[in-house]
Amino acid sequence: MFDKEKSEQAAQDLLGMQFEIGGRGPKVIDCYGVLKFYFGEFGLNLPDYSYVEDWAGQTELYLMEYAKFFRKLSPDEELEIGDVILFNSKENPSHTGIYLGEERFIHAYEKAGTRIDSLTNRAWKGKIYGYFRNKE
Repeated sequence: MFDKEKSEQAAQDLLGMQFEIGGRGPKVIDCYGVLKFYFGEFGLNLPDYSYVEDWAGQTELYLMEYAKFFRKLSPDEELEIGDVILFNSKENPSHTGIYLGEERFIHAYEKAGTRIDSLTNRAWKGKIYGYFRNKE
């Protein structure tokens, strides 16, 4: 479903957007907006909600909503292009990105807007909550 070429194009289309909570593009976006846009390019329309607005501090509800679309990967499964990465802050998932292959992921965050980073970067590596794959 998530071929490398189409995934790279979707990522390129996202680069350069400024971060704004609740942003869904085309000029401002948040990390969930990145998911919504990316998966929309592959025909999966995620509901329009925001972690901060709808589930801040309610980890169980947040994960239950994710479970409608994604399943958590087991530790022995390898990452594939299009897998979702949840990052935590103070033990709660609070940030997300999409795996692009070769240890890279795309996300949007306040300090830099939409960008591609490496999972080997210690700023991100130590904050991984879990990996998830689309159920379709």
